[in-house]
Amino acid sequence: MVAGCVSDEAKFAVGLDRLWKVLRDDHVHLPKMVPDHVASAEIVEGTAAPAPSRRSPSPQFLLNVTSENSEFESHLHLSFYAAAKIVIYVKRRLVMLDESNHVFKYEVLEGGVSEKIKSQTFEFKFESTGDVETCVVRLKVEYDTVDDEPLGAEEEKKLIQGPFMLFRGVEQYLLANPGA
Repeated sequence: MVAGCVSDEAKFAVGLDRLWKVLRDDHVHLPKMVPDHVASAEIVEGTAAPAPSRRSPSPQFLLNVTSENSEFESHLHLSFYAAAKIVIYVKRRLVMLDESNHVFKYEVLEGGVSEKIKSQTFEFKFESTGDVETCVVRLKVEYDTVDDEPLGAEEEKKLIQGPFMLFRGVEQYLLANPGA
């Protein structure tokens, strides 16, 4: 097993609050905002639910919030169309959601970009640029490989490309739909 880390950042022509609101509750928004890529987003709940204060704005869905020390499990399953090109599906567990600092972190439980990866964790930090109409998203991906071979540069690039591809689709949707 080889541990690795890759990071990148991207600037978006959408304000921090708008992009954070959408991507924090991506299970609700991605299928309608990026329909050419996201086939479905489904919350799969465990036996116990999080506290009511942890509910998403959409009452039929529980916000995808779990932690290793929690008494409940709640997972998100995302299915993608072939147009996504990088990944077919991802089942993930949210590890951290920090509303005040605009940070969320999730662990991929199944699926992903490569069968060479044993585990992978994505951490997103949304930051203001000082301009109300733009923001920066910093992404850090930590992973462990299945065997003693490190990932190549192309495979590491795919780890970053997938989320940013979806964010670009959301950005285009929000720019075309200012009221959304």
